[in-house]
Amino acid sequence: MKMERIPNAINIGICQGMMPIVSYNYASGNHERMKKTISGARTAGLVITAMSIILYETLAVPLTSVFLNTGGNDALSTMTTLGYAALFLRIRCLAAPVQLMNYHGSFCMQAMGNGKGTLAHAFVREMVFYTFFVFLLDHLFAERGLACALIAGEACGTVFVSWLLQRTIRSAKAAEVQKA
Repeated sequence: MKMERIPNAINIGICQGMMPIVSYNYASGNHERMKKTISGARTAGLVITAMSIILYETLAVPLTSVFLNTGGNDALSTMTTLGYAALFLRIRCLAAPVQLMNYHGSFCMQAMGNGKGTLAHAFVREMVFYTFFVFLLDHLFAERGLACALIAGEACGTVFVSWLLQRTIRSAKAAEVQKA
C-alpha cells in the first residue's frame, strides 16, 4: 500500500492545487478559465496514473520487496509474501484512475461551494460502495476479491461523484440565469 499511495498523494496534491483556481474563477464568473484548469488538472492526474500503472505492473516484485522484510530463513513464506504483495499492487494500482476522478470531482464540488455534496460523496464512496464490495468480493474470491474491492468501490464512487458534480453545475447555471 505504500507504493500504491504515491500516485494518489500526487493526485491529491494536483487537485488541492487546482481547487483555489477553480474556486476563484467560479466565483468571478470566468468559467472558460475554470474549465481549462479543471481539464489540465485531470489530464496531469491521468498521466501520473498511467505512468504508475505501467511502472507497478512491470516492476511489482522489486518495488514491493523494498518495503518487505524478506531476510528470514523461510524461503517459501518469503516468496509467498512477495507474490501476494506484487499481486495486490498490480490489482490495486488499477484503481488509480478512478480514485483520481473521485478526488477531482470532490475537489471541484468543494471549489464550487457544494460542501454537502462533497460530504455525501465521501460517505457513500467509503461507507456504502467500498464496504459493500469488501464483504462481497472477499466472500466470492477471497484475497484477490479483497484487492479488487478498491477498484469496484472507486468506480461506483466515480459514477456517483460525476452525477453530483453535474447537479452542482446545473444548479450554478440556473442561479446564474436567475441573476440575469
